[in-house]
Amino acid sequence: MVDAAISLYSEDGRHQFNLIGRNVTDEIYAITAGATPRRCANFNSGSP
Repeated sequence: MVDAAISLYSEDGRHQFNLIGRNVTDEIYAITAGATPRRCANFNSGSP
């Protein structure tokens, strides 16, 4: 994933312009926090 940012400031420092881009290459990615298929959900419980 590629992110980009550009900041421009006026000469007197009173104005600021920011351009921020996230995932500029348009990649597909997955973020999960759920159970993994075919794995025991409570593998840290100490029971076999």
